[in-house]
Amino acid sequence: SGDVETLRELALAALADGDGAEAARLADRMTERGADDARSRVVLARAHLAAGRREDAHALAVRLVADVAGGAPPVAEGALLHFALGDVDEGDAWIELAAGARDVGLLAVAVDPAFDAYRTRPRVASVVRSL
Repeated sequence: SGDVETLRELALAALADGDGAEAARLADRMTERGADDARSRVVLARAHLAAGRREDAHALAVRLVADVAGGAPPVAEGALLHFALGDVDEGDAWIELAAGARDVGLLAVAVDPAFDAYRTRPRVASVVRSL
């Protein structure tokens, strides 16, 4: 719904502004309104991480991995979550999974400032060049 999408975008804006507490508040509201898709869960996990709730973020990352193992399509934003959790090898693997699935979120990898620190990684750079 539009309300969920708005909350997701506001949470992302709060993350970009470095306001983890506000991002977590908005992301929690988003999930209270029924958001349970992969991209929303990544935003929720990133918000939890920014708010200092690492265990919650990690649990959501584990759920994303399980969802993909169960056949759900990978999302490029999952790479960002793994990078933020410090698991750069898993982040690289997610970029490649998303590329293989032709996930539209790969466009964000090329332009989203949140990916700036990772775009020079060889596996990420290779995917960006292929876009």
